[in-house]
Amino acid sequence: MIYVNITSTFQSKRRTGIQRVVVTLSELFSSNEKYKFITFDNKTSNFKLISGYDTISQAIYDDKCELSTLKFNELKKGDILFDIDAAWSDGVNRRVLYENLKKIGVRIYNLHYDSVPIVNSAWSHANTVINYTEAFYAKIAYSDYIFSISNFVKKEIDDFSQEFIGVCKDGAVIDLGPLPVREEIDTKKLSNIGKKFEDVLKKEFLLAVGTLEPRKNYELLLSSFLKIDNGKTNLVIVGRKGWSIDAFIEKLTSHPRYNKEIFWLDDTSDEELAFLYKKCRAYVTTSLYEGYGLPAMEALSFGAATIVSNGGALPEVVGQSACVFDLNNTVELDSALENVIHSDEFYSELKSKAEDFKYTSWDTVANSITSKIDEIENNVTSYSFDEKITQAVYISIDINKFRLSIKSLKDNMRFIDEIIVLTKKEYVHEFESAIINLGFLSHVLCDEDVLAGISNDMLDHQERNTFLRKSLYTNSVIKANFIAADDDYIVINSIDEGYFKNNDVHNCYYYYHSLESWMGSYPNRTSYDYGLLKTAQLLKSYGFYTKAYSSHMPQIINKKLVNEIYGKYLKDKRNQGVDEWSIYFNIASFYFPNNFSSKEYRCFSWPGNPSDWPCDVIPAEFDFQNYYDVPENGITEIVKDSDRMIAYKNGLEKVKATEIKNTDRMVTPLVLLIDADTFSFSMPSFELTAGPVHLRRIIVLNNTSEHFEIDMTVFNSNLAEIRREYYKSRDSIWLPLFPPEESGTYSMECKLLQSGKVISTTSVVLNVTSN
Repeated sequence: MIYVNITSTFQSKRRTGIQRVVVTLSELFSSNEKYKFITFDNKTSNFKLISGYDTISQAIYDDKCELSTLKFNELKKGDILFDIDAAWSDGVNRRVLYENLKKIGVRIYNLHYDSVPIVNSAWSHANTVINYTEAFYAKIAYSDYIFSISNFVKKEIDDFSQEFIGVCKDGAVIDLGPLPVREEIDTKKLSNIGKKFEDVLKKEFLLAVGTLEPRKNYELLLSSFLKIDNGKTNLVIVGRKGWSIDAFIEKLTSHPRYNKEIFWLDDTSDEELAFLYKKCRAYVTTSLYEGYGLPAMEALSFGAATIVSNGGALPEVVGQSACVFDLNNTVELDSALENVIHSDEFYSELKSKAEDFKYTSWDTVANSITSKIDEIENNVTSYSFDEKITQAVYISIDINKFRLSIKSLKDNMRFIDEIIVLTKKEYVHEFESAIINLGFLSHVLCDEDVLAGISNDMLDHQERNTFLRKSLYTNSVIKANFIAADDDYIVINSIDEGYFKNNDVHNCYYYYHSLESWMGSYPNRTSYDYGLLKTAQLLKSYGFYTKAYSSHMPQIINKKLVNEIYGKYLKDKRNQGVDEWSIYFNIASFYFPNNFSSKEYRCFSWPGNPSDWPCDVIPAEFDFQNYYDVPENGITEIVKDSDRMIAYKNGLEKVKATEIKNTDRMVTPLVLLIDADTFSFSMPSFELTAGPVHLRRIIVLNNTSEHFEIDMTVFNSNLAEIRREYYKSRDSIWLPLFPPEESGTYSMECKLLQSGKVISTTSVVLNVTSN
């Protein structure tokens, strides 16, 4: 189902600009049963489903409809929210809305009109700048697809997206259609309109259409008109009063020629506007910036001679059908007005160009949008998810571990008949021999070629792995679906293709439910730990799931999809050094929920030692083993002893239990609550065991939408500070609670800060027992 949000138009009842686009498209969408329309009700803070209407226009302007609450649990994975309205003005926090929708698998589509408050805040009301900026960031962060109304604004939003978040979202440019009232107006209505505008019609007139606000640059139009006109022509401005425009309105309405030869019409119907387009000598816009310039296109569609500035998308929209002047050279405007008023030859030529203007019908515009959405949502077949798996793809520089790994593949994954490996140039011959000796087809590639021009000093271990995989997976020898593996992965049970793929459904194996709570080897974090935390931040910022998929076991990868995901999300340097497995599977499973099935991992010796970190996923069985070089890191031989595996699993369970119980009695987790009126721990005291191996966690629940800073200090019984930490976030997170080295009674004080200022303070007693 596609839920089209039309809140701003439904609430404001306006008919021009964005609202004209919203109403016209909605009327056309409404004939498609997949499209439902919603509006936000500020009184109940709920979205309402609009139904029981004859036309969407009657629902919006006459309230001839029924409204029922749309509950989040009614939405399904794969549904779409389509924001086509002025979303920043409807009172809904887009970051919170989009984040919650994406948690349940709802796609976010947007229609982007312009970036005015970002480009120049002086052109917008102060409240608009604040609301728009928040909504804009949410749009570029969480949108799955963005339609833009011109190439100009698409490039603009792509540039901003790349600058702000390091990713350009998928999108397309659509056209806009003409004024809906294009048929001949009946004689009686035409007569009434003529009478209403009889003062305007006493002379030929120049027409300008658009809200009176600073960006429209009416000051320049009036100034130029007063310089050029000799009393032969009227000037008519059509548009409601906007913001920061009082000085100009005073100048306009106090002019001696106001309501004689200079007119301001702040309330015109579509029929009246069509009448004015048809009757005007010329249409003129002096706007400093337009994301499209709908009135200019409307004027051309009625065959009106048209003069526009080079502000924003205007030159693109009018093409060769209008006169375009340079805002940096206003003499060009003076000349254009002089000629269109006094030169019949210039006027006739401009009029002829306008009459040849080809506009796009609204039916075509709506069809282009619905067709693109259908194409995107039905694009599964092009990925060949069901193609057989015959290849295993490695990155390795350790021939001994590599031999062990591919031997285990030969014995236990017999559907694999081809090995591709990326290694160093000096190892090529050894790796080729190892592969061929086992009867596999062989492709050995050199990482020197992949890393040409990149210094090893520039990349840590995590960054290097990410970069190598990203580059390797584009190679032409790799097929549509393949098994990705590292040389320390050993297959210990017989595995068939169905383990990884069931027809067109790929199984992906995770070992941690949420990277947002990853502690790893805290406080001595490795590059791997930092890579996971960076991955969590990246995925979270775009609204994707945050499971951990670097499960140290082979995984199935789709070549086309992985290259699309890496090409988009790992292109920016700021996104290097992330966990490429988790990036791929979290994004892939979001966009293709019917083609990916998440399952708990089945790898023995990951982590290498049960005490390395508390696992929130304990494998039910072991089909693979993670192999280590040194005993300190983990097991260094292939284990077949079931008792040893059971002991390892029991060790995982025991470490996990430190999160939920203390020897013989249950202990609830320590929770730190941040609410509008509350900053407090869930209990006055908390019990834990001394020493770094007994690391515990604090759940911080932030029930506000505000960023928070926490200053956390632990004091001993003599009030001496023994540890201090600082954290900054906006989302609910896990924080480490690092136990003191010695037993005793301690106190932990937490200060809540905003912009460095202490807002509130709370504390908890820590009862630390010996190991």
